[in-house]
Amino acid sequence: MGFLTATYRPTSTGRTARAFWLALANFVSFSATLVIASCLSRLLSPADYGTYRQVILVYYTFLMVFSMGLPKAYSYFLAKAPVEEGRSIVLKFGRILLALALFFSIALWCGADVMAWLLGNDMLAPHLRCFALTPLFLMPVLGVEGILTAYGMTNLVAAYVFAGRVLLIAGAVIPVAWFGAGVTGAVNGFVIASFASCVFGVWLSFRPFKGIGSCKTEIKIKDVFKFVWPIFTSGIYGFVIMSSSQFFVSHFFGVKEFAFFANGYHELPFAGMIFGATAGVLLPEYSKMVSESDSSARMRALWKSVVIKTCLLIYPMSVYCCFFASEIMAFLYGADYRLAAVLFIIATVVCLLRVVPFNPVMLATGNAKRFSDLHLATALMIIVLDVLCVNYFPSLFAIAVIGSGCIMYCQLMLMCSVARTFGITLRRLMPWRFMLKILVLSIIAGFFARGVTSMWHMTDVFPVLVISSVVFLLVYFPLAMWRKLDYSWVLSLRHISLDIA
Repeated sequence: MGFLTATYRPTSTGRTARAFWLALANFVSFSATLVIASCLSRLLSPADYGTYRQVILVYYTFLMVFSMGLPKAYSYFLAKAPVEEGRSIVLKFGRILLALALFFSIALWCGADVMAWLLGNDMLAPHLRCFALTPLFLMPVLGVEGILTAYGMTNLVAAYVFAGRVLLIAGAVIPVAWFGAGVTGAVNGFVIASFASCVFGVWLSFRPFKGIGSCKTEIKIKDVFKFVWPIFTSGIYGFVIMSSSQFFVSHFFGVKEFAFFANGYHELPFAGMIFGATAGVLLPEYSKMVSESDSSARMRALWKSVVIKTCLLIYPMSVYCCFFASEIMAFLYGADYRLAAVLFIIATVVCLLRVVPFNPVMLATGNAKRFSDLHLATALMIIVLDVLCVNYFPSLFAIAVIGSGCIMYCQLMLMCSVARTFGITLRRLMPWRFMLKILVLSIIAGFFARGVTSMWHMTDVFPVLVISSVVFLLVYFPLAMWRKLDYSWVLSLRHISLDIA
């Protein structure tokens, strides 16, 4: 394998390609989740669909705990070690994850009744026990994407994610659609698909080392856990922030309301794809700058460049989704979920502030503890406010407002921390005027698109979305050109210098 050297060193010329493949993988993963949710929302009753979503919620909650941040350690340690040690590193990390997966499966099996009680659904326990084998299949291959990314094989990341998500869609949907197997069929199909993904993932894990000699790694377990601990703690707090609202809705409002809330209250489609790809590229960039004692001016320039590019992508999509949230919900999940549009808007507003991932710069500059502490404070805040909400003014929409408000508070605190790291004020950290310009132009385009569909008295969901998106783009891009918003370099991650004052 000629593309492998003693250690992997990413080049600036390959940065855009790597970001593209990672973004494509995130897009495929998001799309698969959306397809499964859209299909099962129509095929299952609200109670059964809510039960399935609870199974997935419990799985990802425990996964965050039992994986302990180890998947992120793969790319970090593999990139630093000689390639001959790669196989040894993968085996060492894989054994740790397999042991953790065994404890995970035991916890799911033995704690099924407790989880069912906590989430207020007696139907949940038997399905969790059926699902208990899944960690044994999926956890040992959690590092596949990190392994392939470390050696520049991000095209295989996209292929792996695509194959795995196709299997999950088939496993979860086909038993319900063709055989009427209900939520039991969806859960069992997910488990079977996970086994197939495991086989493919194990093969890919050792693909980079084909034809390369192997030697034992000198990496110590304590060094691994020293690296992953702040990632683990901040991940736990972050997951509490994102999932506590769903827990309170499930426990206090019931499984049907949980299904309604789970479909409506989620971030903007494609936002996670963009943030994930950006974070994957920024961490090695900032780590390299810090190790080479690079100037803070270059670090700030990279930060501002990423903020601008992300805003150019996220803001128009966010505004459009807010204007046509009702139609989007009906198109994705059926007419019964139109009212979930309000929840979707509340969640989407967060994207206007969350325009860049903070963890790469904070991890690279030694501020991991600060990053973790801010997430802990936010998690505690949202739990306290949710408890007050369900006891004194119970409302799904109030739960959503609390969640979004706390997340936006956390984003502001993280911005202040990054500003201090760069030695500048918050006003200078973000290109506020440039961001406002994009937001205003997007709102104008949104009003035009909504006006056209209202004037033509369009009611069918699909035609409304098609016509409105075309009108939105036809209005927005001429305005963007008029205001000199350059979209030609959005997909580039080169360092640039812009006058945005």
